[in-house]
Amino acid sequence: MWSQKFDPKSGEPLKVSRTKIELFTRCPLCFYLSQRLGVKIPYGPPFGLNIQIDTLMKKDADHLRSSQNPDPRAKKFGINAVPFNHPDIKQWLDVFNNRGLEYFHPETNLLIFGAPDNIWLIDDARLSIVDVKATHSNKPIQESFFWEENKRQVELYAWLLAQQGLSYPISDTSYFVRINTKKSQNSFDNNCLEFEDEVITHTGSHAWVEPTLTALKTCLIQDTSPSPSKKCDYCKYRIEAPSIAR
Repeated sequence: MWSQKFDPKSGEPLKVSRTKIELFTRCPLCFYLSQRLGVKIPYGPPFGLNIQIDTLMKKDADHLRSSQNPDPRAKKFGINAVPFNHPDIKQWLDVFNNRGLEYFHPETNLLIFGAPDNIWLIDDARLSIVDVKATHSNKPIQESFFWEENKRQVELYAWLLAQQGLSYPISDTSYFVRINTKKSQNSFDNNCLEFEDEVITHTGSHAWVEPTLTALKTCLIQDTSPSPSKKCDYCKYRIEAPSIAR
């Protein structure tokens, strides 16, 4: 049995998602309020178009996976990649049902999970994480506000994949498949929105993951709330709003 909220008196493991680890990285107080006290931060509406693009991309990947044909988008950018097939692949890529890649971390009694968009077998020799980003931007993805979070995302997925005991080595190189609206499109006729694609390579390290999990667990077991993060908009609102509201 996995707990969804940390109880310091319970010995049950706490299930922690990739997004909760990111929340802790950005603001330990917001993480503590969520996972220790049950006070969730507000989330905006889902990005329906992005979700649909992700869904269609996964369907395309599944067709290639069943036939074990190379990914044409990867080939276009000089990458020899076939979508990796495995008996647990549907669970590993399932982002909507609280599943994904899972690993019980015994040192912290935490069950860590997260769902990548795809996994590529590169050159029939190593596995790489793939993440799809649907955007409308004139900037390179590396200049995005979310770039640091994006890098941590694929690095955590690579760490989770490395815990699955697979025969293939897990590459430090991950790939972002960016689906971006075309800047050259000058009209919209209710029938077509045009996109262009690119594959961005990121070579990183997941050495930060285990120290972060240790710090995260230390945060959870303390009985006092962490200090607000100076960069957290939620913390700024909580501090400023009571002094203004009457």
